[in-house]
This record gives sequence, structure tokens and C-alpha cells, in this order.
Amino acid sequence: MKDEIFFRDKLEDEWEANEVYAILSECDKDFEPPLSERGSTVQKTWEKKSGDGVRNYFNEVAKQHTLLLKREKKIIAFLSFRSMEECEALKDYRDICYFTTLCIRKEYRGQGLALVLYQKAKEYVEESSRYTVMALRTWSTNKAQLHLMEKMDFHCETRLKNDRGEGIDTLYFVKEITGKGIRAYGYTIGNCKCGIRNTITDVPGVKVGHYTVRKGKNQTGVTVIIPCDGFVYERKPLAAVYALNGFGKTQGTVQIEELGVLETPIALTNTLNVGKAADGLVTFTEKECRKNGKELVSVNPVVGETNDSRINQITERVIEAEDVLFAIEHAEKNFKQGAVGAGRGTVCFGLKGGIGSASRILMFGGKEYTIGVLVQSNFGKTQDLTVAGVPVGRQICTKIQNSAKEDKGSIMVIVGTDLPLGERQLKRVLKRAAVGLIRTGSFMGHGSGDVFIGFTNANGIPDTKEEQFHIMKYFPENQLDKVFRLVAEAVEESILNSLTCAKAMPGRDGEIYHSLSEFL
Repeated sequence: MKDEIFFRDKLEDEWEANEVYAILSECDKDFEPPLSERGSTVQKTWEKKSGDGVRNYFNEVAKQHTLLLKREKKIIAFLSFRSMEECEALKDYRDICYFTTLCIRKEYRGQGLALVLYQKAKEYVEESSRYTVMALRTWSTNKAQLHLMEKMDFHCETRLKNDRGEGIDTLYFVKEITGKGIRAYGYTIGNCKCGIRNTITDVPGVKVGHYTVRKGKNQTGVTVIIPCDGFVYERKPLAAVYALNGFGKTQGTVQIEELGVLETPIALTNTLNVGKAADGLVTFTEKECRKNGKELVSVNPVVGETNDSRINQITERVIEAEDVLFAIEHAEKNFKQGAVGAGRGTVCFGLKGGIGSASRILMFGGKEYTIGVLVQSNFGKTQDLTVAGVPVGRQICTKIQNSAKEDKGSIMVIVGTDLPLGERQLKRVLKRAAVGLIRTGSFMGHGSGDVFIGFTNANGIPDTKEEQFHIMKYFPENQLDKVFRLVAEAVEESILNSLTCAKAMPGRDGEIYHSLSEFL
């Protein structure tokens, strides 16, 4: 039977937790020192601890992100990891994805499962825009792990001599992540905590899917944001829109203004494919209604757009309804950024634009909430580009010939959250997205349509024929400043991630639209 790998933010399923605990107990003595003599996954010294060491260790693992490798009806291996802003033994690095524990049941060893798990974790980390480096520690007599680190091109950054006993050193290994989000180039946007992926899909229930066209002069696509678990048409999450500059052809915003809800996923595409993308959303909703025993007589498909005609032959209108269905069907938590989906043909600050995303975490009332942002960037003059306060656009203008001389092309900003907000509060939050836009250098030019759509899946207004009131929670109005700052930071970082994740591409006239990563 084929092996399956599952990602878990933390171990909440009782059966999975018991399986992981059983593996740790089986592997206890394989560690140096044994897990039964440790206090946690992160202790700094190795003196023996009292109590149930394996249980204490497991309690720490259960709070971390975990990849579970399942074969038939059994978890046979796992890899746990967590986020670290910094590490004392790795002083030159920040925003670390730190692998804490790899365990494989003894009867399944020698099958290359460790490499499989690390490679899967590497894919996850590289798709995220949160991390700048992967790291772990081991001991100097762990030959299997040392061989694996060499194979995966990790290098030993720090050695603590005799740290685990005479002749047994602690080794810290690192592997830098390059060519990804803005953080990989040493820039940190703002000072607020981001989610584990640093994307809009850190919001529970939210997924993103792409369909990308790469056929000669046709360089375009569609990106779909699914706002919640379950049937969107039935759940109707609260929503709002705000047009900072209404030079755009977005569909579905009039009804959002009136009713304050979403009835479909949100699709992004190019200007001349808005109608065809809407057709895909209608088709999807009609199928879902039939599946749920409902008759569809009206629906409000929501589609945003930017004009990608500098790279894409936009008049050929190559996006079809089935492409939207493909994007929905393949939507997931981990998605690509840059020149993919609706960002395939976009240009931003005269460089290659695309899809970018970021997230921020809010602690409120003892609970964690997430503000997530996704952008389709296609605006700006090159000389205005600013990265974390640094006017890099001026420097870039001296190095390229086809810098953008005017601000045109538009940006779509999607803001999602699981924070209980009302639609009026959502609009207030959306207005602050403009702060992030300004920080990157936009002045909202005449030809740049700057349109923002926001939703919360914590509140909704489902249809009902019952004579009953609908009760919702609302965030305190006088504390919205906390949310305003988070959305401003996430929009700014999303735009910069779209620019660094996108690779250089030629335009229709032969000019090259460079990647921002080439100049950082």
C-alpha cells in the first residue's frame, strides 16, 4: 500500500497522538541522552531530569508542527518542527524552521524514510515565505543523521565540544533558503508575529488554488481563494469591499456592498477573462447545490482582475470555466507564489509581479486569530519601489533600461481572517490595506485600479426560513488598532513576496521584466 504523509499544525487527534507517543517510547534509548532522561525538545543542558521523560518530551512534540508518515493503518515515522525567531547557537540567523525530532519505528528503518520526510518538510518550508533557514541539532556519534545532513547539503554551523558527555559533541546544522519571500533576503517587514506559513492559508479553513497558462504568447491564469471549510454558498461568510481607486472591472462587489456576504470562492484573473471566470464560479456553485440538495436560481460570483497585457496576449481570452474548476479542485494550504495563476503575466514597479501572500497573528482573549493577505500585484513606477523603508527602486532604475515611468496596471488585495468582525468593521480594516500599499511606493495612480476584498469566516449569515434571530460576535471597536497594524504589515510583505518569488519573464515586445530578487 502506498505511504501517505500528513501535515499537522499540532497533534490533536487522539489516535495519532498515541501512535507518536508509542514511537517515541520505542526509540527512547536511540537518542543521546535518552528521551527518558530529558525534559523537553528544546533544553539547553543535558543533565538528567526527574519524572516521566518520554511523556514530557511528547508533550512538547504534540504542540509542534508534525509530518506523519502512515503505512496501511499505522504511523511508522514522524518529523516534528517549530518556528524560532532566533537561536542562541545560531546567532547569525533569524526566522528559523527548526527540526526537533525525527523518529522511525525500528522495523521500518533502512527504507529511506528519513530522507522522504525531510524532503517533504523542505518542500513545505520553501513554499512558505516565513523562513530564511532550516536548522536542527544532533550529536557527533549519530552517523546516520550526519550522513543525511551531507546528502541534503546542510552544513555544520556550530559545534559544542563534549556537550553530551566526553567525546560527544552537539552539532547545529543549517541550510539557507534562497530565491523565496522577502525574508530570505534579510528583510523583516514590521515587528508583528506571522503565521506558520506566512500566507493567507494560515487562516483556518482558507485554501488557495491556481491554474496557470504557459503557452507562447498566452501567459496568464486564474487564482482562487476558498474562504472557509464547507459549502460557501450555504455558509455565506461576512465580507466587505473597498475601492481605493476604482479603475477596475471587478465583478460581484455591488452585492457585497449591499448584503455583506460571499456566496462563492473569490477568483482572480486578467481583465478580459472576468466573465469567463465568473462562469466557472457559477458552474462550481450549481454543482455544489445539486450535491447538497439545493436548487440554484441566483448566485453572486466574485471575480477580481488586473490587466496583464504587457506580457500576455490578453485579447485571446484563454481562460475557461473548467480552469476555474481546476483551481478550486487543487486548492490547498501550501501554494506557490510569484508568476503563477492570476499573477503569471503581471508587472509590478516595472519588475515581474505576481501572486504574493503573508499573514499576521493576533492574540486576543487568550486565543490566537489570524489576519491573512493575498495580492495580485500589477502596479507602480520603478523609481518609487521601497523595500522596508529603503528606496531600492532608484538603484534599480540605473541598472535596467525598461523601467516603468508611470503608475498603472492595478492591484487586487484579498484580506481573510477568522477574527469575529462585522462587515462594517471589515471595511474599516480594508481601508488600512492602503498603508501597506503606500509603504511599497504606490501613490495610487490614475490608471491603477486598487480594489480590496475582505472576509471573515468566523461570522456568516446563512439562509433560513425559520423565525429566529442570528447571533454573532463582534470585535471591540475601540481595539481595532491592533488589527489595522497587522493588515498593513501583511499587505506590504505580500507585495514584496510577489516580487521576489516571481522569476524574470519577457514581455510581448521583447523587453525583460526582471525579478526583484536579482537586485537584493
